[in-house]
Amino acid sequence: MLSLFKSALVGLANTGRSTGLQGVLQSHLKVLSAGMKTYEVPPDYSEVVLPERPKLKFLNKVPNFKKARKEMKKLRDIQGPAQTANTFTKGQYGIVALGGGYLHFGHMEMMRLTINRRMDPRTTFARWRINAPYKPITRKGLGQRMGGGKGNIDHYVTPVKYGRMIVEVGGRLELGEVEPILKEVAKKLPFPAKCPERAWQPCSRSSRTWSRTTRTPGPSRGSPGATCWGSGGSSAPLTSTTTGSTAESSTTRAGCEGVSVVPPNTF
Repeated sequence: MLSLFKSALVGLANTGRSTGLQGVLQSHLKVLSAGMKTYEVPPDYSEVVLPERPKLKFLNKVPNFKKARKEMKKLRDIQGPAQTANTFTKGQYGIVALGGGYLHFGHMEMMRLTINRRMDPRTTFARWRINAPYKPITRKGLGQRMGGGKGNIDHYVTPVKYGRMIVEVGGRLELGEVEPILKEVAKKLPFPAKCPERAWQPCSRSSRTWSRTTRTPGPSRGSPGATCWGSGGSSAPLTSTTTGSTAESSTTRAGCEGVSVVPPNTF
């Protein structure tokens, strides 16, 4: 109602230019619009359904194997982008890995205790997007000679690739309520991580360069609407090269703070 009244007065001010009443109408308009504030419409959480157990569950330190078998390192487990669990399912916010590494049981307990203690289970829920530790790591005791075979299993870890979603948080809340908690957890992880919103999209890897491949013909793919690893729809600068009907756009990834992150070329 106030906006309609204000627009009507602006229309009268525009029509009053020829009659010399512009100054009078503008002065009255300033008096009437003084003190008026416009507030954003609060988000609607009517469709959000909280699970029965909203907190992160406890993950086992040792997997329930009948017979534990020793494995090789297999560095391919932490190299390259993640092909699974790299998108949101039910939550609006989360923690995404920006590099490869191994998560120990201590890291998972740190995430579980930090998030469960500081979240409100009446309005927030959290869920794991990684498995419990399952990869065995062997180690020999100090002071032993070389040789003698492979050492005994010391502990178990969970390998994580770039782009893997680790924890997902959602519910009837905004980013400002949960962002400090996610940042605190992300700083303690053994690899760089960010806390994006639901608007982000993972980049695809093509010919050892991080690019965004589309099938839309034409050289006009460098539009502001093409976003990649953005937060809340923020777009990164694009550089397009068109070949036939395929346009590849090299981009950089921006986390929740809007900082461009260039992935290491170690794959």
